[in-house]
Amino acid sequence: MSVCPQCSTLYQALNMGKIKVNFLVIGIAVLLSCLFSSVGKVSAQEGNRLQKVYQVLYQHTYTLEGTYRALQCDTTELLVTPTASRYGVWYRDELLAELKAEKAGIQAAKPKSIVTLMSIEMFRSTLEQAGIDFHLKHLRPWFVTKETELIYKRAGIDSLRLLDELPKDGLISYSKPKVQYEWLESDETEQVLGYLCKKATATVEGKRWTAWYSEELPFDNGPAEFSGLPGLILRLSDDKGTEYRAIGFKQIQIPSDAISLPLKAKVLKERDYQDLRTSDRNNRRYYLFGGDGNIYFVYMDRDGYLKLLEDEK
Repeated sequence: MSVCPQCSTLYQALNMGKIKVNFLVIGIAVLLSCLFSSVGKVSAQEGNRLQKVYQVLYQHTYTLEGTYRALQCDTTELLVTPTASRYGVWYRDELLAELKAEKAGIQAAKPKSIVTLMSIEMFRSTLEQAGIDFHLKHLRPWFVTKETELIYKRAGIDSLRLLDELPKDGLISYSKPKVQYEWLESDETEQVLGYLCKKATATVEGKRWTAWYSEELPFDNGPAEFSGLPGLILRLSDDKGTEYRAIGFKQIQIPSDAISLPLKAKVLKERDYQDLRTSDRNNRRYYLFGGDGNIYFVYMDRDGYLKLLEDEK
């Protein structure tokens, strides 16, 4: 097919223009790609950025209430800055991860199992009385017996945010008002971890609390939900035998979002969370490994047993 010279010239010009336009489009695409890549890198760096916080480890001594009263002793952790803090059981995340991995391993193995409706304490004593306790390699319930809630505080905010993780429901958060402690300060002093501490007392829900706080550490903060003094609380006890005593204090670096409430947490009202938690604890499965190759499941209530029967039909 022949093309006239004028058309040929126009065709070539259009092709050249198309090439220029294509180069322009490609150039803009590359520029935008680099821009978004840079923004992504900055965002990732921001998310991974470290911040300096103070870590306070407390020895928490208390009496476990209920049928089996026993003195307990945990190590808890307060991560604190002048504006925010997070409090909970030390190495909580690692402990929960270990339990999850163990639970997943059991579910994957699918060994033969024997089910009993007895409580784990009754089951243990039954085995001991039968003289077969040596068959058990390992005994562990699928939950942390310690308090698993994390408490988040922020300066200038009159409420606390709490976070917990339940096996069935995942991360759950709720808020509650901060207690306004009416501290009565005195001239008595005491050394805790080498810091000079002053004494203050307050009565909360029928318990008389005694706090020792240090103005050398100017943080309006302390263990659990406690705050309201012009210095960090390093020792705290009530008249019922509960005590928090600081056993370690140092500056560490942590990810910048470590003392912020996770965005993926499901937000509930406190009462709804408590109902879920009670149901979770009452219906949770206990298990223990037997030297005979079985895994023994112990259910705390009849509903769990009936559900197991339905699932196996």
